[in-house]
Amino acid sequence: MLLPYETILWIHIQENFLLQKFPILLKRLYGHIWDVRCAAHAINLIASDLVKINSIKDFISNCGKITGFFNNSHQGLKNMKINMEGLQTWCKTRRGSLFMTPDSILRARPVFDWILLEHNEIISNKSVHDIIENEEFFTTCRQIRSIWAPIKECINILESKSASLADCFVQMIKLAVAIFKLSFSNPLKTSTIQIFNRKYLEFQHPAYLLCYYLHPYYRGIFLILIINNCF
Repeated sequence: MLLPYETILWIHIQENFLLQKFPILLKRLYGHIWDVRCAAHAINLIASDLVKINSIKDFISNCGKITGFFNNSHQGLKNMKINMEGLQTWCKTRRGSLFMTPDSILRARPVFDWILLEHNEIISNKSVHDIIENEEFFTTCRQIRSIWAPIKECINILESKSASLADCFVQMIKLAVAIFKLSFSNPLKTSTIQIFNRKYLEFQHPAYLLCYYLHPYYRGIFLILIINNCF
């Protein structure tokens, strides 16, 4: 069936409105249908909201400056490859990439220090020079990596054929622990907790919880070991 142009245009304009109202209308018309969400997508939404925090935006921008400089600097990239396996020369804002970027930067820090000490002239960009000399930047690096590690791991697990909802909840416990470990003086902590709590409430569906509690690992030694390892 071909829809009239006016109908297609109306649907396009009203897209956001329909996306917001459709679950409500569906529940009203078909009360027996549950609004069950994709677990992997729900975790991805946490990452999508986290990258909207200003401090994380600034961090991503600084990572882009570093990776962009070394990607375009022949001598800088040569020294980087000689002294380690390499610096990830791109920075994205979703899933595993925002774990790998700070991880590669932290592993590259000894090389940064060596370049600043022995070949300071290579860093011709003052902004990049200031960033890799700034201890606060590397502290943020460690914090972002610790938060994104369980996000990356969780999505990878949930995309496998053998994944269970127990896996998802265990990974969310790990993410909550990583957020909890942030310093109370860190402004990132409050925003991150708010995002996690909001998304967790969306995810806390009775069907998910039932599958989790019925899982044989729920009361087993495996889950106890996981939680002990987190703390």
